Amino acid sequence: MSSPIVPPIPGQPPGFVSVGDVAQQEIDPKNFGTLFAQGQANSGWIERLAIALYLAFTKVIEAMLSLLASKADSILAALGAFFLAAQGNNTPGFYNLTADLITDLTGVEVDGGALFDKYQKRGRIAAMQATGAAFVDLLASEFAGVTQTAAGGVFQVAPGTGQGGLPSVQLSEQQGMNAARAFLGFAMSFAVREGNTDFFASLIPFGIGEGYKAFAEDLSKSLGLGRLTRLALKPLFQNLVSIPMTWAFNKQYTPTLLGPGEAIRANIAGLLSQPDSLQELQRHGYSQPKIDAFSVLHAKWPSPKEHFLAELVGQQDTATTDTFLSYLGFTPRAVQTLRTADQNDFSRRIAFELAHRIVPLVTTGAIDLNGYSAVLETLTLSAQEKKGLLDFVTELHSLPRKRLTFAQMTTAFVDGIVAVDQVAEFLQEEGYRQDDIAILLQIDLFKLKVSKDKAAAAAAKAAAKKTKSTASSTPPAGG
Repeated sequence: MSSPIVPPIPGQPPGFVSVGDVAQQEIDPKNFGTLFAQGQANSGWIERLAIALYLAFTKVIEAMLSLLASKADSILAALGAFFLAAQGNNTPGFYNLTADLITDLTGVEVDGGALFDKYQKRGRIAAMQATGAAFVDLLASEFAGVTQTAAGGVFQVAPGTGQGGLPSVQLSEQQGMNAARAFLGFAMSFAVREGNTDFFASLIPFGIGEGYKAFAEDLSKSLGLGRLTRLALKPLFQNLVSIPMTWAFNKQYTPTLLGPGEAIRANIAGLLSQPDSLQELQRHGYSQPKIDAFSVLHAKWPSPKEHFLAELVGQQDTATTDTFLSYLGFTPRAVQTLRTADQNDFSRRIAFELAHRIVPLVTTGAIDLNGYSAVLETLTLSAQEKKGLLDFVTELHSLPRKRLTFAQMTTAFVDGIVAVDQVAEFLQEEGYRQDDIAILLQIDLFKLKVSKDKAAAAAAKAAAKKTKSTASSTPPAGG
């Protein structure tokens, strides 16, 4: 009895192997070749071989490019050395050629031998400064209107006597116009000279003339006379053409717009109609919602204090105040802070007024310092402010606080307690003018005289009464 075949459990290897199938696969050459080819493909040696060949080829190309670049750089370096030697800027010929080109194109005499002498004595920078000085001094003299010395068709231009060799002339409107005329004449003369140089150079055979022509063209380009000419002519066209033409267009078409805020305020003031104001803002590129926002933001609104005052007297409710303050840019939290500050400010102003009104009561003794301190504790003031007020009143209370009145001084003067000089000094300390002091002293002197007259009259009356009494008490003779 054969053993039953147990089916394999999913995910587990089979429980039996067919030996015949295995032998057929191992023995059959076709199957063997198929399995061998699949194994070769699955091993990945083909991909690795391709990558290795690619990397080897890349390395070879990189090495070849580096070698070629090195050789090319070496060749170019040799050419650079050749061109540097060909410049000849350390030879008399270089400076003679430079001087001849400048003299030929600008008409200013430049000595090539002097340039080379500067090069030999002070180096290349000194020679280049002398070369540039020829052109700079030329333009400066042209613009300043300095007379140049002519010799053999060329001009000799020396540095000026001003700062740094500038011409010592006064700048003016006339000088500026003459400078523009002189420069444009120089630019046109330069163009003619360059044209002559090009023409005669083209007649020289074997390409020598073309080389000289190239030198002249390069020198002309380096000077940039075309750009300088545009700068010189710009005020002419701007002031005589552009600006007046702009005036004409502005008067004819009036394209200038009011600013957004100006248009809104002009409409509010009745100086600009609503449609015209709307058109101004639309031409600025604002949409209708933005125009509405601008109308609110650019309008003038009362200050927060004025809004709070209107709310306090019942002319405006809280919601309206909050809305207007939002137009001024205050957030709800800021509005609440403003409202609290306004209420505290009102209370503090009352507190300070009350605190100062009580001071005379303290100084006269109607209220003592403890009572004043108790009053300060009830006021809307900070602890530092309360202490400052109490210290001030305490110091004031400790100082002499009262003086005699003028009536009391007059009584003292009449009674002979003080002299007239003391009365005058008292009045001066009280702040009276000299004229008023003189009048008051006359009043006191008059009162003194009246007092003395009364005293004299009283004394005379008393003496008369005493005499009469004595006479009446004496018996008659012979009685």
